[in-house]
Amino acid sequence: MLITAQFSSTCVSLLSSPLDIAIPSTYPRLLEKALGHAAQNLSANTIRPVHCILSALGPTYVNILPFSLLHLVQDEMIKVLSSKFEKEDQTLQLLCLAVLARLVSRKHSDSNPCGTRPSPVRRQSPDALSEIFAPSQKFFSTTIRAHKTLDMIVFQCILVGSGNHTLSRCEALERLKLAEEIADAVDDKERHSWNAKNKGKANKLYEKIVRQDLDSEPLFSVGHLPL
Repeated sequence: MLITAQFSSTCVSLLSSPLDIAIPSTYPRLLEKALGHAAQNLSANTIRPVHCILSALGPTYVNILPFSLLHLVQDEMIKVLSSKFEKEDQTLQLLCLAVLARLVSRKHSDSNPCGTRPSPVRRQSPDALSEIFAPSQKFFSTTIRAHKTLDMIVFQCILVGSGNHTLSRCEALERLKLAEEIADAVDDKERHSWNAKNKGKANKLYEKIVRQDLDSEPLFSVGHLPL
């Protein structure tokens, strides 16, 4: 079954939360279509569906997708992350990091989760996927890149906590959740190293958390701490 544009957003919404039923056999096709659309015109709106699907179902089916597509999407996201930090690109950059975090999560499996029908397509080995996503892994495991990643997400959390922005509540919460997800993907060693070298930034972040406006529902929770 081909997913038409009319129903694709609905399908993504349904798949953005864990399902208690077998994953539809058309899931790989939906993921491939979402990745292809993002590769052709990368924006927050085109990469968000990819993040939603991977968040709910994980990267299990990534290893049956065309390697050329995975390379292309990765290259486009790395270009965004390597470009000058622009205000209007902040959500896109966070989404790109969150998607890359899912792709390098080492959870690619040959098992069929949630009762999914076995795919007739030959799966690529985890080692092959690791090789493909080696450039992405640097954002979470090498000192210079990982520290820049943490700098970015802490800045976003401080910005949200300061209230000095024009984000809606939903947009602010999205950024906090993405920051938490990205931080979880950073190697513990690099996270501890960043904390040791950036106590001022860490303290400022915690100040934003404890000084939230008590007259409104707090944005921050313990679960949203990125460090």
